[in-house]
Amino acid sequence: MMMPLTATVHPIVSRRFPIRNFQFDWFNVSPFAVACFGVLAALDIPALYGALAAATTLGTVRVDVTVIPAAIVVLLVLQQTPRSSVLTTPRAIAMGIFVGCTAGAYAVHWSYFHRAADTIGYTLLALKEEAVYRVALPIFIACIGVLLGLSNRKALLVGLTVSAVVFAVLPGHVAQVHNPGELLVFVCFAAIMSYVIWEGHYLIAAIFAHAATNLITDSVLRAGVNPLVRTAGSFVILLALILMIPTAPAIDEDDDGIVIDLRDQTLARERARTRRLVVTSTSQDE
Repeated sequence: MMMPLTATVHPIVSRRFPIRNFQFDWFNVSPFAVACFGVLAALDIPALYGALAAATTLGTVRVDVTVIPAAIVVLLVLQQTPRSSVLTTPRAIAMGIFVGCTAGAYAVHWSYFHRAADTIGYTLLALKEEAVYRVALPIFIACIGVLLGLSNRKALLVGLTVSAVVFAVLPGHVAQVHNPGELLVFVCFAAIMSYVIWEGHYLIAAIFAHAATNLITDSVLRAGVNPLVRTAGSFVILLALILMIPTAPAIDEDDDGIVIDLRDQTLARERARTRRLVVTSTSQDE
């Protein structure tokens, strides 16, 4: 007997239009958003040279119009970002150090230049670069990888890796290095930012950390601040940012099959009280 022919359909593509959304961990993105991400990422390179995008100057910082769609990307990410309800003491300390050091970077830059336009410009520049090179470009590349057969996780890692390399060779970064090996610093920075955003869900914190490192760098290059301040300041800010990320949740399943986070003390106490009541009730019945 002849077996019926069956067509193999990629899981990302449904049997009828439209194409289903792409799902990367906690981030759900539509095909339309993917296309917009690709356009934003493509526009950013010519914008660096003033070829396509109109630009303005805030103080000494050049900011182009791609910061507008980048801000929309940030809002889209924030809308889907899961929230952590558990704040442990080590995380609280790391947050305090991060906020203090980041504010210190802003204060040092202000003490030398007294120009709010520079501060705003570097913050907007950081927002754009995080949106483009940690979200838009990685997602666009990852979606192509998924359609080519990669798993979502592997495709996202490829996207983040390629984006980190592209980020490292931006003209502003190349101008700061003396040999190609020093570009690894920017690749590592991109890797840390990607980890913070995709594992820790700290996009806003990553933006301010990026802006703070830019402000410290500008203080070193234009005001003669000791380069050790840049190294130490950036290290402490990034380390605190990493320590802010929640550890893997201690999860358990209650009697109704509901998964709970044991780090949430309220849930844990309620679960223990419920179990004690069940044990007491069972003993009385016997």
